[in-house]
Amino acid sequence: MVLGRSHEGLDFDALDGKPTHLFFVLGLKYEALHLPWLTKLVQMLAQADVIAALLQASDVTEIYSVLTDAERKLGPAFG
Repeated sequence: MVLGRSHEGLDFDALDGKPTHLFFVLGLKYEALHLPWLTKLVQMLAQADVIAALLQASDVTEIYSVLTDAERKLGPAFG
């Protein structure tokens, strides 16, 4: 997974008309893995304050920490 972040936001033709700040690219070898990973990512980002924490993170270590904490909170169903 690759995460791109823009503090200013980019016009990405979002449905809400607002600038887009986070961009995720999944580089998966097998197509069958795509939907489970998208599901997992959506559920991680739906957790309170995860998006704000990603936008405010000062470096890659902090970004990684936010994502791993969010993944851990999903529980064993996604393990």
